Amino acid sequence: MVKFKELLDMVNGMDAELSYREKALREASSNNGWYKCSKCGKSFRAKDMDADHITPRSRGGGNEKANLQLICKHCNRSKGADMSDTAADLVKNITAQAKRRRDVEKTQRDFLKKSFN
Repeated sequence: MVKFKELLDMVNGMDAELSYREKALREASSNNGWYKCSKCGKSFRAKDMDADHITPRSRGGGNEKANLQLICKHCNRSKGADMSDTAADLVKNITAQAKRRRDVEKTQRDFLKKSFN
């Protein structure tokens, strides 16, 4: 029998096999298939969104979730390798990830309480 922690580790490890675009799409919240651009705030379908490296790869940025954000193609082309918003974008992205993680953990705790009580 697979233990709960092993199952979580397995699911979390699956991200290592995803492309950076798939990681960004999985991490972003969607409203029935519509995603909000982190720069302009407009809503787009996934095909019209780009996974942006907050710290550009040309400047040492990697494919970690904390360095990825979804922005529309227009905003991504306009941004290029500009780093003027990098610090603010990183803080916003890390804060959103922490909130999602807390929400997931609460859902998991609630599920376990209901399942074993």
